[in-house]
Amino acid sequence: FTVDTEVEFAIIDPVEIDDQTADQIAKQTQWNVSAVKILATTVKRLNDDLGNPDFTAAKLNSALEFAVNRLSVYQRQQLANSLNLPLDPNDRNFHAAAKRSMLVVASAAMFHARLNSYIARMKPLLDSRTGKPFEGDWPPLSLQQCLKSHDLIGELREAWNLILAVDYKPIFETGLAAIDGVTHDPNLSAAIRRVISSSLAIVRVIEGLRHDLLGRIFHAVLDNARYDGSFYTTTAAATLLSGLAIRDRGDLADSLSNMRVVDPSCGTGTLLMAVAERIKDVADDIKYAELIEHVLTGYDINLTATHMAATTLGLLSPTTKFNTINIYLAAFGETENSQHPVKTGSLEIYGEDQVLPTFDWPGSMTQFESGVTHQLVEKADLVIMNPPFTRNSLRHNQLGKKVKNRVKSREKEIFSKAPVQVSFTSSGPAFLVLAEFLAKAKNSTLALVLPLVASRNPSTQEVRRFLASRFHIETVITPHDPTRFWFSENTSISEMLVIMRRRDEKGPTRFINLSRNPKTVHEALNLAENINKQQLDRIPGVVQKWPYREMKDGNWFPVQFYSPYLTDLFRRISTGKLFDVQQLGMIAKVDSSYRPARKEFKTSSQPDRFGRRALWHFKSDVTKSMRAKTDTAIVSKTSQEKADLVWRKRSRLLLPVKVRTNLARVIAVRLDEPTLGSYWVTVKFRNHNEKLLEKAMCIWLNSTLGIISMLGIRTPK
Repeated sequence: FTVDTEVEFAIIDPVEIDDQTADQIAKQTQWNVSAVKILATTVKRLNDDLGNPDFTAAKLNSALEFAVNRLSVYQRQQLANSLNLPLDPNDRNFHAAAKRSMLVVASAAMFHARLNSYIARMKPLLDSRTGKPFEGDWPPLSLQQCLKSHDLIGELREAWNLILAVDYKPIFETGLAAIDGVTHDPNLSAAIRRVISSSLAIVRVIEGLRHDLLGRIFHAVLDNARYDGSFYTTTAAATLLSGLAIRDRGDLADSLSNMRVVDPSCGTGTLLMAVAERIKDVADDIKYAELIEHVLTGYDINLTATHMAATTLGLLSPTTKFNTINIYLAAFGETENSQHPVKTGSLEIYGEDQVLPTFDWPGSMTQFESGVTHQLVEKADLVIMNPPFTRNSLRHNQLGKKVKNRVKSREKEIFSKAPVQVSFTSSGPAFLVLAEFLAKAKNSTLALVLPLVASRNPSTQEVRRFLASRFHIETVITPHDPTRFWFSENTSISEMLVIMRRRDEKGPTRFINLSRNPKTVHEALNLAENINKQQLDRIPGVVQKWPYREMKDGNWFPVQFYSPYLTDLFRRISTGKLFDVQQLGMIAKVDSSYRPARKEFKTSSQPDRFGRRALWHFKSDVTKSMRAKTDTAIVSKTSQEKADLVWRKRSRLLLPVKVRTNLARVIAVRLDEPTLGSYWVTVKFRNHNEKLLEKAMCIWLNSTLGIISMLGIRTPK
C-alpha cells in the first residue's frame, strides 16, 4: 500500500445496522472507492458525522426556553440591551432577544468546560486585562465546580474574569456582559443554572465538539435565517466546497502565514471551520493556532453568530491566542457619525476602500464613535461565503423604517461607482461584487454557496457577466436530489456551489448536477476527491461542459435541467437555432398583476354590484384544460378606486406564478373573458389579432417545446 493506493470502504453507523448480518449490511451500504489517504482523512474526521446534533439542539433549546420563561419581561429586556441586540417590534415580551443572550452564555459555558484539561498549565505571567504581572489564585474553578456552588452566578463571574487574565475576550467578556446586565434574583439563578447544566451535558455527549455543533444549535434554536439571510451551511456542503477550493497543497501559499482566507458574511464560522480542516488535510504539519491567528478572517453583523464563530474556531485549538483571532462584528445600522449616519455591515469594505468599522466585544451601535476600530481588510487568496440573499425588505426590518431606508440609500451610494450595475432587491449581488473586490488580483479563488435563483434571475445577470469577465468560473454544482436540493439547513430554496479562479485563460465551465447530495463529511470528501481527480464516472450525477461564450453572456442554463439533452434543447430553442424566436414581452405586456390583485381583492360567495369574477386559484384538480373558467366572485377589500385600477390589468391569457410540475395539468390557460387571479400573471398582446395570438400562445406553451421553454427560464425554487 501507498497513500495513493485505491481501496473500497464504507462508513457504517452502528445505530442503523441493529442485528443485521454482514451480507445484509454490505448490500445496503454506500461504498466508496478512493485513495488510502482519503480513507485516513475520513477516519480522522469521523467525529464530524457522529452524534445527533438535532437532538442536542432540541435539548439545549428546551433549556433556553425554560430559562427565558423564568425571567420577567423587564429582565428579558435587560438581557437584550446588555448585548445591544436588535429588537423585533412584534416581540413585545423580548423573548427572542433574551434567548439569543442566553445562547451566548451557553456557548461561553461550553468553552469553559473544554478548557478544563488545559487551564491549570496556562497560568499567565502578564494579566491581559491590565498588562501588569499576574497576581491571584490559579487555576479558576472548573465549570463543574461552579455548578456545585449555591452562588453559581458569582462563581461563574469570578472564574470567567480569571480566565480573561489569559485571553478569550470575545467569548467570556460577551458572556459576562449578558450575565451582569440583568437584575439578579432567584429566577435568574434558576435560569442560568439550567443553561449551564445543559451546556455541560452537551460537552460530555459530543466528544470534542469537533463539528460545527454550535452553528447547528444556533440555527436550530434561533430560526432567524429568513430575516437576516444567515442560513447554516451544512457540514457536508462546507466540506465539499472547501475541498474543491483547495484541491491540494499547491493551492496553498508557500508560506502559510502569508495566506489569507476571508468570509465577509461568516455567520457562525462553518465555512471557515471547513477551510481550517481542509488545510490540515492537505498539509498536516500546519497547526490550528497558526490558521486561526494568521490565515482565517470572518466578518458578520450578528453578535450572537460571531460569538459562535469565535467559540467554534477556538474549540479547534483552545490554547489559541484570542487577542489575535480575526472574527469581527461589523457595524450595521444607525450611528452618530455625521458623514455616514448609517453603516451597512461588511459592505462598508467596498465603500471605505478596504477599511471596515468593527466593534470591540461585545459591541454597541450606541457607542459608535468610541467603541469602533477601523480594521484594514487585506486582499484574500480565498474568499469563501454563503452570502445573504434574503430580500432586503426582510433583512432590514430589524432597523425600523427610517433607518432601513437610510441603510438602503447608503448601500446604493457605496456601489454607485462599481464597475457593474448592482440590484438591491437583496444584498446578495452586492456581496458578489464585494467578493471580487476582496480577491487578490492574481491566483485567487472565490468559493460560494448561492441560491439557484442567482444563476437565472435577470437582476443578477450583469453581475454574472462581470464575474465571468474577471474569473474562470470553473465548477458549478447543483443538487438535483429530490430529497435534498439545498446545501443549507432551515431552507427549502434550491442552491448551488460555485468555484471561480483568477485566470487569463477562460475555458469552459464544468456543471455537475448531482443525483445524490452528500449527507456526511466522508461522502463529501470522497466526492471532492473524485471531482478534483477528474474521475467523473464515479460522480453520482451528470457533468456538462458549458462554453465560455455562454458564461460571458450570463447564461447558466445547465443548472435548470438534470439532463444534458434538455439543456441543449432549451439552448437551441432560446437562441433561435431551431426556428426564429423572440421574447414574449416584445409582443405582449406581461404583468405581475397577481400581487396587486391579492392586495386589493378578496374572494366572496356573492358577487357585488360589479359582478367581477376571477380565476383566483391554480388547483390541479380544477384547472385541467387549456380553456379555463373563473372559479370565484371577487370584491374590493377597501378602496374601490384602487380595485378599479387593478381590474384594468385583466387579460384572457394567464400564466401561473408557480408550476408544480408533478401536479399541474396545464402551464397556461385562456378564458373567454379577461380576468385576474392571485396565482396568475396576465398577458395582453399588442397586435390586433390578439385573440388568435392568445390561443396560439396557450397551445404553444402547453406543448413539449413550450414547457421546456418555460422550465428553462423559471426562477428555481
